[in-house]
Amino acid sequence: MLGLAYDVRKAYEKQREEKQFGHDLYDCVTYRGERILWPIILFQVNSLRHLAAYQPTSRECQANLYRVEHCLEESLLQTDSAVGKECIEWLFGPCPLTTRYYTLFLGEAARRYVSEHTGKARFESLPNILRTLHPMSAEYLGFAADLERQAREASCDPRDLDDFSEGGEILW
Repeated sequence: MLGLAYDVRKAYEKQREEKQFGHDLYDCVTYRGERILWPIILFQVNSLRHLAAYQPTSRECQANLYRVEHCLEESLLQTDSAVGKECIEWLFGPCPLTTRYYTLFLGEAARRYVSEHTGKARFESLPNILRTLHPMSAEYLGFAADLERQAREASCDPRDLDDFSEGGEILW
């Protein structure tokens, strides 16, 4: 969650991607943004919606959450309506956040999303990646068991086994 807040703040501070659109001085708008992988942003917005249900939130906060959800829905459907519908169903489903190694697994899922396919095939793989994010999925349970085994062998906490290695450049 803090990563999303950090990226939004840095975009606002003009330290991220910036694009201008328009024909002249009077018809010009500047958009600031950040490139975020689909599995990450969908998880973050799903979690925000879930957590907002348990916190006092203002009308403005609720409106902003709905606006972000709407932007994601539109983007997903415009990219591929069939795949988008599956992803939207996951987005508005129960929050998969657990206390055990979930953020580590999310990073692993994002790496799989980027490395297994490119282009349209990558986007088409998104529903399968999202299904693995369920805390009872075979992929998550296997990841957690393997992480605990590695931690026992290394005599450390499983959360200390995060992979901070640099990956290659992502082809957007």
